[in-house]
Amino acid sequence: CEVLYIIYSKLLHLSSLGALGRIQSVLEHSEVSLDCSVLSSGHQPVEWMLPDLTTVDQTDSHKLRLENYRLVIKNTSIADSGLYHCFVRTDTNVDIVTYRLTVRMRLLSPSDLNGKKISVENGDTLSLPCLVTSPHPIETRWFLPNNQIFKASDMKGRVYVSQNNTLIIKKVTYEDAGEYSCLAANLYGADMLSHLIDVTGKKEDAQRGVTVSMVKGQDMKKSKDQLLNSHLRGSMENTSDKIQKERKSKRV
Repeated sequence: CEVLYIIYSKLLHLSSLGALGRIQSVLEHSEVSLDCSVLSSGHQPVEWMLPDLTTVDQTDSHKLRLENYRLVIKNTSIADSGLYHCFVRTDTNVDIVTYRLTVRMRLLSPSDLNGKKISVENGDTLSLPCLVTSPHPIETRWFLPNNQIFKASDMKGRVYVSQNNTLIIKKVTYEDAGEYSCLAANLYGADMLSHLIDVTGKKEDAQRGVTVSMVKGQDMKKSKDQLLNSHLRGSMENTSDKIQKERKSKRV
């Protein structure tokens, strides 16, 4: 109880200073490592407190292991989300590093799609804002359909996140369709907004296809007319030749 009191007293102090803490966001079934960078003048052991307020040595979970000052969680699940505290105790003080871990499902259910269903045309630019209002510092993450995670100012090819947390995808392709989630998290909690993006064909392409079909149809009609005219012309020429031959034979 004394340790818990000290931990939450320090958390309140950090929040009053505008400190964000450390934010980790992962997809379920992946492995995550939480580093403990606590400095100590002695050789005091590093302890980890889990979201259920137990310590690592009090649990028999095979998912958790300690590597020096690092806590490794294997095969993460939604239940692993929460606050993790790394701390070192001395006779007079406790030093703490706190993480907010958020685990997102790889495949969202329809009830998890709490945002909008948005249609964007192939080749256009997709812009998805992530509007967050909080009196405390917030860190955001974007989860993309191809299991990529982006944070503010990240850029990779056609995809980047602006400083105001807006996700922008240039020259959208059909492969960009799927679920997009914006996660906002700090020491106090986490919230997520998920959209479903549908990529459609351009109207210009459809009109161009109709025009091409009409042109092809006209060309086919012309070719048929030309073929018919040539047959008629040939038939008329053959008939004329026969008539002339018959007239010559009668004269003879």
